Amino acid sequence: MAKLYPPNINGTIPAFYSDTINGTTTMVVPFSMNKAVGFKEIEGIEVKIKSLNGTLIGVCPSSYINEIEMTATFNVSDFKDSFLMGNYYKI
Repeated sequence: MAKLYPPNINGTIPAFYSDTINGTTTMVVPFSMNKAVGFKEIEGIEVKIKSLNGTLIGVCPSSYINEIEMTATFNVSDFKDSFLMGNYYKI
């Protein structure tokens, strides 16, 4: 199994962002991968969303993988009510 890692943006921690389009809440997560791994080896990407205390909020498979920009898009509409303003989450 290939391991993919979120990239570090200079001066920050690994970053992702969320957006709502046509009522669907999506989360776009950038990743990086070793040159020894090819996209043909990746069957899919999923994220586990946990609160900082370790409580599992949910597991979400990717709905789209952009091989050029190296991002994976996830539909997190089912979990959007679980996210609270001011809380931190582990992805």
